[in-house]
Amino acid sequence: MVVVAKKRFKFCKTHGPIFFNSNETRELLELVSSTKAPTRYVTMFKKHVARQRLIAMKSHDHHVMIQQILFAYVRNILLPGVCQGIIRISKCFQKICMKVVNPNDILSLKVYVAETLSMLEMWFLLGFFIL
Repeated sequence: MVVVAKKRFKFCKTHGPIFFNSNETRELLELVSSTKAPTRYVTMFKKHVARQRLIAMKSHDHHVMIQQILFAYVRNILLPGVCQGIIRISKCFQKICMKVVNPNDILSLKVYVAETLSMLEMWFLLGFFIL
């Protein structure tokens, strides 16, 4: 009778490429809270920065954040591949939310969105894309 001793393995959880440490989070929140926009375009982001996170924002403020503000801030913080994916997804949202959409551009936009999602799948977990 052979008894195999159980070896204890130590698993180290590493942070993904999209992880912000506390300094980067604080820097991002300071940049967001200092953002100035035209009157009545968005609410003041400064009042939404509470408990070290963005909370209680309206849907229009989220759209402005994704389409125009977020990609400019993460450019210097995240890895280049992740930044490129965020910039591309911001451009997708800009094209989708335009007042006038050219029907001929919809097919090229479908291809652009598919390429962008495949780029983001390299960096984010697969469960992020499943509804």
